[in-house]
Amino acid sequence: MTLSGFEGVSAEQINVRVVNTGKLNVDGFKSKTGLLSVDGDLNLDKAVVQDNLVMQTPGLTLSLNNYDPRPLDVDGQLMSPGAEFWLDTRGYELRTNALATRYRDPLVLFFYQPGIPQDLQQLSYQRLSAEYIMQMRLNESPLLEEGYKLPDYASPVRFGRHTVNTGEQSSQEDADLPAAEEELLEISSR
Repeated sequence: MTLSGFEGVSAEQINVRVVNTGKLNVDGFKSKTGLLSVDGDLNLDKAVVQDNLVMQTPGLTLSLNNYDPRPLDVDGQLMSPGAEFWLDTRGYELRTNALATRYRDPLVLFFYQPGIPQDLQQLSYQRLSAEYIMQMRLNESPLLEEGYKLPDYASPVRFGRHTVNTGEQSSQEDADLPAAEEELLEISSR
């Protein structure tokens, strides 16, 4: 399915809600603004958004906004100013070549290089949210194995609604990759 204006020209606004589908595949999307809501996963290929697009799946709410980078109450914020992008959601996972400016738990981001078609991509890196990393570290504590439980108020770390990622996992553990900040400008809400 392709979503655009008349004869493939960019539409002013596209709002679509799809129910009873395991996954919605959109082969092309061209619009100034829009809203895509699905009750399954979403695959968006060859998309061009001039201003903003909100995408909702059962597990994630994503916002792609090319003009206003202010923090929003969503799971992930993306940008792709003037450029074609693609994205694919699988539950709480997001695979995309759009730039992620902010994201939080439960989203797990897999970033791919911009400018390369989706079927030719190789994973650049994946990142987990700071909340997820801290929760995993607390759960692995030797004190917890002995039956000791930290009260909720005892955590020395407090996360706001717009916490961004801090940990990094490489998909190619033995590859000598440069640090992520050398390749990608990451905008933080710190």
